[in-house]
Amino acid sequence: MARKRIDLFLDLKKKDERLVLRTIENLKAKRYFSSVVRDGIMIVNELRQGKVDLLLKLYPWVADAIRPPAHPIPVSSDLEGQIADLKQIILQQGNIGVPPVGYPVMKQIGAPPVVTPKTAPAADAGAIADNFLAFIQ
Repeated sequence: MARKRIDLFLDLKKKDERLVLRTIENLKAKRYFSSVVRDGIMIVNELRQGKVDLLLKLYPWVADAIRPPAHPIPVSSDLEGQIADLKQIILQQGNIGVPPVGYPVMKQIGAPPVVTPKTAPAADAGAIADNFLAFIQ
C-alpha cells in the first residue's frame, strides 16, 4: 500500500502556531491525528464551497447548536403586562409612592431678596495696628 507523507511547518515564535503544535502532540499521543487532519481538511473544503453536509454528518449536534431558538421573544403587550404587575408588587411592599406622570410641577417661589451692601468704615493705620496688637496678646 502506497503512503504519502506531508510535512507542516510551524513558526514557534507565534502563540497560535505553538498552540497548534501542542494540539498535534496531544492528538498523536491519542492516535487521532491522521483522522482529525483528514476530516478537518474535508470539512474546511466543503465549507469553502458553501456546503455543510459532511460537518453535519460527522457532528450532528452542530445542527442543534446553530438552530434559532424555538421560543419567540415575548410580544410587547406581554412585556407591558409584566411590567405593570411588577409595579403593582413594588407598590404593595409599602413606603413607596406612585411616581408622577409627566413632568414634575415646579414650585412657585417669590422674587429673590434684595441685597444691600453695607459699607465698612474707613480704617486708619493706628486702628489697624491696635487691633493687631490686641489680637496677638
